[in-house]
Amino acid sequence: MKRGIDLPQLQSVVFDKDAFQYAKSFSMSNLTSLQSIEFGSSAFKRSNYFVMSNLTSLQSLILGDHSFKLTVTFEISALTSLQSIDFGDWCFSGYNDDWGYFDRGVSLFSLIGISE
Repeated sequence: MKRGIDLPQLQSVVFDKDAFQYAKSFSMSNLTSLQSIEFGSSAFKRSNYFVMSNLTSLQSLILGDHSFKLTVTFEISALTSLQSIDFGDWCFSGYNDDWGYFDRGVSLFSLIGISE
């Protein structure tokens, strides 16, 4: 089974509010033309594994409030053109339940390939 999607001409991605909230894993690769990514609030909120690779043209990354809140692994690589990152409130934060127990936040966070 092949993982990920090859979309070399894709220039922009917007994940609306609550998009892929319960996805166990998500990966995209070979996104060499992608210039911007925007995640709406609570996008990928309960996702375990999120990877996007080969983002050599990415300039802007926006993470909405509560996005990736319970994500264990978040990795975006080859960010040689990145100019701005905006983290919304409570990104990667985990949460306290009604009984006061804390549930995981991110265990692995990687932005790889950022250069001056």
